[in-house]
Amino acid sequence: MNFSTDDMVELGRLALRFARKNRVTLHEDGTTPESDTDHTVMLGFVACSVASELDGFHAGRVAELTLVHDIVEAYVGDTNSFDISPAAKAAKKQREHDGMQRMRRDFGEDSWLIQTLLAYEAQEEPEARLVRFLDKAMPKINHMLNNCASIKRMGKTKADLIRAHKTQLGDLIEEYPDISEQVGLLLTEIMLRSEEAW
Repeated sequence: MNFSTDDMVELGRLALRFARKNRVTLHEDGTTPESDTDHTVMLGFVACSVASELDGFHAGRVAELTLVHDIVEAYVGDTNSFDISPAAKAAKKQREHDGMQRMRRDFGEDSWLIQTLLAYEAQEEPEARLVRFLDKAMPKINHMLNNCASIKRMGKTKADLIRAHKTQLGDLIEEYPDISEQVGLLLTEIMLRSEEAW
């Protein structure tokens, strides 16, 4: 086995760094920032539960892909993508590319971490596509639980939220017709419930 205790320590350090990265979304109290690890665990619970009820999906693989889906943010932080401009989206993509290159150097191209992250980013496996689709539903859960506190904190209106949901849903249905046919109703319903919580 090539895996060493030094590797264990570096993965532990990465996990702690990841846990210190906060997102724009907030906890139920409307004040406490959600961390990247909060988000990842929430997505894992939801995505594995959904996968376990669908034919042709492996919940174990979904769990692996969920675990790494945002790990590059340990290096580059989270980007607020609500109503994001094309320029900000391009800058996010470049930061995440740079973070990925650093991770490849730090953990090695052949490591489980990098190979799993590359599989997620390739979006070829149905499990990877399911994780990315459901990832977009997670902020809506927070919005529903805290009466849209993070959206209000950004100075956005309910109309802005509804418009952003409509745009995002249309984009996801176009990009993931296979997934949206199976679980699109879940995303639509959580969007509506978060809007109602305003």
